[in-house]
Amino acid sequence: MSALQELLAKKRKEIDAKKGRASTLKFAPGRTRIRILPSWRDPKDPNFFHQFGLHFARDSSEAKPSVYLCSAATFGKECEVCAAIDQGLNACGDDNPKMEKLLKGAKAGQRYLMNVLVLSDEKKKNEPQVLEVGTGIFEDIIEIIGEYDDITQLVGGTDLNVTREGTGQFDTKYTVMPAPKSKDVSPEIYAKVTDLDKYVAQEDDVRKLKAISAVSKAAGFIAASDSDYAASNAALEAPENERVAGAGAKGSDMNDVIDEGEIIEEDASLETVESKDTDDFDDADLDDLLADLG
Repeated sequence: MSALQELLAKKRKEIDAKKGRASTLKFAPGRTRIRILPSWRDPKDPNFFHQFGLHFARDSSEAKPSVYLCSAATFGKECEVCAAIDQGLNACGDDNPKMEKLLKGAKAGQRYLMNVLVLSDEKKKNEPQVLEVGTGIFEDIIEIIGEYDDITQLVGGTDLNVTREGTGQFDTKYTVMPAPKSKDVSPEIYAKVTDLDKYVAQEDDVRKLKAISAVSKAAGFIAASDSDYAASNAALEAPENERVAGAGAKGSDMNDVIDEGEIIEEDASLETVESKDTDDFDDADLDDLLADLG
């Protein structure tokens, strides 16, 4: 396979991955009945969830955030964006509350992803969805597992009733309770779960640099023009295949999928986060080109 074929095949793979990335579900007000499904790796694997976290880095209070995966919250490894935020906080001191607010707002909250069935949704109750929750709900789920054992089992598992009260950042409250009766889940339904290892594979050097540049600009380390130059220059200096991969972002465009109103504590968003396709390539054109090269 030639270098061009390899490049286009990689691009094809990225586009397919983007199409297969499920939207994250968040609880609407009222009661929602769910069934947490077993691990996507193996039904016998006790690890039914994947840690997750996103940075929302702004260079000013009016700017659209640069959204990027937090390596620490998602993979438990060193995160360069976290390091830039900490450096900025250490430098800003206590006499610049505006700068401190921007930098603290860029920190990634700890989130958890899991495959679930939304049994209270008659149209989709047999379609696994990716649920995203914060620490509070996750701790409630862990407590229930401690009492009921493995509630994720296909046979003999336990449904959960999650009640949400309130809609704002500070007045939203969640109650998680085990359902008194639960039905078994068929293997055919489990076969459709999302691979969360692939879902969180969203690391990208160009997007990371944009987030770090936004943090550095917010901290006053670099001017706006310098920040823009740094991001664009890094993209141009990257190898061609990496630049094309960066355009696809290995999935949905993280700068587009979450609106400002959703950057709040503990699931206060009302809507499912929708993926958006921002690739520069047209699918049909790419398929034709690959066929010609093959």
